[in-house]
Amino acid sequence: MSKEERKVPELRFKGFHDDWEHRKLNDVLLQMKSGLSRKLSVTDIGLPVIRANNINNGKLDLINDIKYWYVHDPQGAKTSNYLVKRNDILVNFINSESKMGTTAIVLKEPVRDTIYTTNIMKLKVNTKEYHPYFIFQQTLTGKYKNYIKIITKPAVNQSSFTTVDFKKYNFHVPNYNEQQKISSLLQNFDNLITLHQRKYVNLVKLKNVYLKKIFNQQLVFEDGKNDWKEIKFNEFMYRPKNLLKAKNIGKNELLTVKLFGKGITIANQNRALKLGATTYYKRYAGDFIYGKQNFFNGAFGFIDKNLDGYYSSGDVPTLKFNSEIIDRYFFLSYISRENYYKRTEAYSSGTGSKRIHEDTLLDFKIKAPIISEQRKIANLMCEIDDLVNDYSQRLKYLSDIKSLYINKMFI
Repeated sequence: MSKEERKVPELRFKGFHDDWEHRKLNDVLLQMKSGLSRKLSVTDIGLPVIRANNINNGKLDLINDIKYWYVHDPQGAKTSNYLVKRNDILVNFINSESKMGTTAIVLKEPVRDTIYTTNIMKLKVNTKEYHPYFIFQQTLTGKYKNYIKIITKPAVNQSSFTTVDFKKYNFHVPNYNEQQKISSLLQNFDNLITLHQRKYVNLVKLKNVYLKKIFNQQLVFEDGKNDWKEIKFNEFMYRPKNLLKAKNIGKNELLTVKLFGKGITIANQNRALKLGATTYYKRYAGDFIYGKQNFFNGAFGFIDKNLDGYYSSGDVPTLKFNSEIIDRYFFLSYISRENYYKRTEAYSSGTGSKRIHEDTLLDFKIKAPIISEQRKIANLMCEIDDLVNDYSQRLKYLSDIKSLYINKMFI
């Protein structure tokens, strides 16, 4: 008899042999209740209120973007009926389609009494027979997400699903001891992910502190005070000559520039391009590249060696860069600050989609110290970025491993 016929997962702990049993969500709950509908306050007037924005990636954020309501409701509702407690599972059921069905579990008792809004359902699990963390992990499976898509009713403003449909979600459960084992393993993964997430966030904050202090000239690397001088882009960048037009472009030969300083990558094309009204040009490693329509959204970077010889249109031009005058990494760190590139939108022109053309860009300015200090700043930023990227990769690895376990340890 196959594992599928026996109703057991592909991967399980040693010592467990019994079949998993079929359940509907309603079978494992003591309570399912939607929250309180009120026009909330940004001022702390009594009770913190959990909203959809506080549920992200399976985590509950009780610190950021919190709104409040009165302990004693002016309309007579009993707010104690809406308090969240340890092991409660919170579900978004009236929201944008991307938020539908997203969940978080309350791992610890809130530091202060906290309630939740009407777009969220609170699930109380029957803890005598079912482990809350195991039931919560069920909501992270592909099967659950597909079911949410099926029962969701799209709308212009907000999508929703009914509690009647939600209660019918069916899945399989093992005995309590096996639930506990699985929950412990997955919670260890979540703890590791949270730890790495904190380190990642702290590194990003550290980088931003350094950027602010360095570019405000509060922190210098050379002995004594070093004057920073204003310099235009056209003093270290220029238009390339004799651009080579593309004759044929394969489906994986087109460059795209990501927003918010996220770099350059290969465009996602499912077929070779047909050359027509749009002209494409060959681009080269080391050149500065940017999106005319999105420079002010951080669409810029330098072309890596592995992207040498790829193509982009005239709306994604390149400029030659003299790194003897301005260090590339220093320059990228300088212009990647949101308070720098956002201001450049004022210089865009045209009707419809506004653009920043090469001549306009080349007239932009930065402030820079001597090249030796630029390189020291660049080295520091590069070291921090390497650490940030390292933790980003670790986070992805841990998340991928956890997803693999969920897929193999649940039916």
